[in-house]
Amino acid sequence: LMGSRGAGVLEKLQEGSHPSNASVLAALRLWGFAKNTSRENVTPHGQSWVHSDHLGLVTNRIEHKPCISQASIGHDNFTNLLILWLRGRLPAHLREQPLPFTTISVNKDYAARLHRDQGNEGPSLGLAVGDFAGDFAGGGLRSWPGDSKKGDVNLIRTQPSVVLDLKRRPVAFDGNCGHCVEPFDGWHGVSDA
Repeated sequence: LMGSRGAGVLEKLQEGSHPSNASVLAALRLWGFAKNTSRENVTPHGQSWVHSDHLGLVTNRIEHKPCISQASIGHDNFTNLLILWLRGRLPAHLREQPLPFTTISVNKDYAARLHRDQGNEGPSLGLAVGDFAGDFAGGGLRSWPGDSKKGDVNLIRTQPSVVLDLKRRPVAFDGNCGHCVEPFDGWHGVSDA
């Protein structure tokens, strides 16, 4: 179902156009998010899993070699939909530039606790989609850009931080520095490349 939805949206796009937030939100609602128990560093306290999938290359946890993620297999249209959507939210002068990435993390309905990404090789680009009208509040990405990237991440809470608004446009940040998602109400999906 998700593959056909992604293909349908992609077929309707005119050359040079990009998927709407509504199209991506509809596709995300059809996506069968896994109950991911391996993301312990982001899982909110009191929960044992989060809705989170990785598309593209991941590191095999046994052999520690890059491989295509299980979630990617057979879902090229969904991945391409997300890439085109992200590209369409970039400033106009960047939309035709290469958008190199290895992995897209797709997260749904949880406020990731304070953590540092492990193994990032470059900046992260975050963008959120959801029911942001009406009573939606919160959901910003709090980042500590001055983080030393060492030691107990919880000790940085008193350091200067910034809250990035991922709802309007893609925002680049260093995922190896401490970051978390502010509490929110409403449907919230985030894509990081």
